[in-house]
Amino acid sequence: ARALAGAGEYRLASAKLKAWLSRHPEDAEAMLALLDIETRRKAWDEVARVAGNLTQHASPAVRAAGFYYLAVAEAQRGRLAAARKAAEQAKRLDAGGSYGKAAEDLLKALRAQTGPYARVGVGVLHTSNVELLPDIVRPRGGKRADNYLMGELALGWRSERWEVGYLLSAQKYFRRTDFDFMMQMLRVPVRFGSWTLAPVAEHAMLGGAFLFMGGGADLHWRKGRWLGGYELRARRFSSNFGKDRVDLRRLGGLGHTLFFGVSSNGAWRAGARVSFHLEQTKGDAQHPKTDDYQEVAVSADLGHTVGAWQWQGSVLGRNRRYRKPDPLAGHLKRRDQWWMVQMEAGRALDTRGRHRVLLHLHWQQNRSNYRTPSVPAVLDKTFKEWAVGLMWRGQW
Repeated sequence: ARALAGAGEYRLASAKLKAWLSRHPEDAEAMLALLDIETRRKAWDEVARVAGNLTQHASPAVRAAGFYYLAVAEAQRGRLAAARKAAEQAKRLDAGGSYGKAAEDLLKALRAQTGPYARVGVGVLHTSNVELLPDIVRPRGGKRADNYLMGELALGWRSERWEVGYLLSAQKYFRRTDFDFMMQMLRVPVRFGSWTLAPVAEHAMLGGAFLFMGGGADLHWRKGRWLGGYELRARRFSSNFGKDRVDLRRLGGLGHTLFFGVSSNGAWRAGARVSFHLEQTKGDAQHPKTDDYQEVAVSADLGHTVGAWQWQGSVLGRNRRYRKPDPLAGHLKRRDQWWMVQMEAGRALDTRGRHRVLLHLHWQQNRSNYRTPSVPAVLDKTFKEWAVGLMWRGQW
């Protein structure tokens, strides 16, 4: 196993050590070697599992090693309070020793992770189709292809248990400025062990005009590789949207989302998620609850990091069924199937990986039964789009 690890064959070395430990589960030296290899692989879930076994060892020095590696894994998974507790245990058990000193350095790094933070992303992209809002009728232009600027901003303050975060995302088109979009969100997550409760407020603008505002709460759970949660949103749409003063209040109401998933971190990152969404709208005389829908969505992603290089791909899909027939669309019940494939590949511009330049590509398609002769063309909900561009992301 040491020879394989020395040659960079960490996966094979890990398999060898796991086979040995299946026959010799009390071999602390083998577990420490496995922890070193899994740390090099950035397989943090596996590091936490093996380190948890070592924390029960009879030797204080071995327990200190287990608590130190557990602290490293928890810190990498974003569980700062759990990381601090494990590091303090390692420092106490091995005061003056190598793991005790390493734990002290880790505690200093953890303290640096609390306080203010900022993340910024900017990019320029080309899209084949800007008209991607099938639920909001917009003027159809002769040219749907356009270039646009995309911006992302996250500002906040973080402690070990709670956080205040402001998020902004925006798209600014070169020609079709009627599709300019900006979304702002304020979240205050509070952590209770494996649970996180976050009140949320949000505000959205389209084409420079107020679109909707809302609020709600997110209740998320995570334990090891598994995650889940419930999200509630209440939204109020504009009563005089845009130049034509369109009343969109019928789209307001409540949204409920329940999701489950699994993810793993390391040099290879993978995840999958399934969610169930129920939208309950206000409706109006022309749309008597025809915008209410039920949706099942799935997603999967895979990413890999090699030195300064990183890539990630994802596939997302959803099946949406609307509640009532629409008298404006030949009394059809609307059904949509939407898919998106997305990929990003890039390189870190500094040794800490805080600044990256990325190539972004995506393709999406919505297929709807509202594309039939019995449905007016203005209500057509089917669309396709692809986009490509360059982005820069930085964090402090």
